[in-house]
Amino acid sequence: MRTIRHAVALASACLIAACGGGAEPSEPTSSTAQPASVIRSEFVQLEGCVTDRQNRPMATGVHARASDGRLLASGRSNDEGVFTLRVPARVTLQVGLDAPAHEVLELLVGSGNLSLTGCFTASA
Repeated sequence: MRTIRHAVALASACLIAACGGGAEPSEPTSSTAQPASVIRSEFVQLEGCVTDRQNRPMATGVHARASDGRLLASGRSNDEGVFTLRVPARVTLQVGLDAPAHEVLELLVGSGNLSLTGCFTASA
């Protein structure tokens, strides 16, 4: 539970940074560059990690669901515990493990890639 709370706080900080955090937009540097508000991606990459209770990397199933329960993305963490999911941009979703009695992390996804700096802890 503590790991998830830590991840939520860090993910929120990353999300604010990815969405601009209220900073003034910069000017395009070339004639082909477009302002960030014009460039929109339909999907973003979400990266995170999974460990066991002894903080060792763990390979397991990971999923992202919409708030209504629809499956948006699924994958598997590798032997180093790292997973990558391609999720819709600008949605609220719940990321969790494919394991019984696990907790989920609810995220508001922006339009930029997001890397979680905390790991899910699997109970297995």
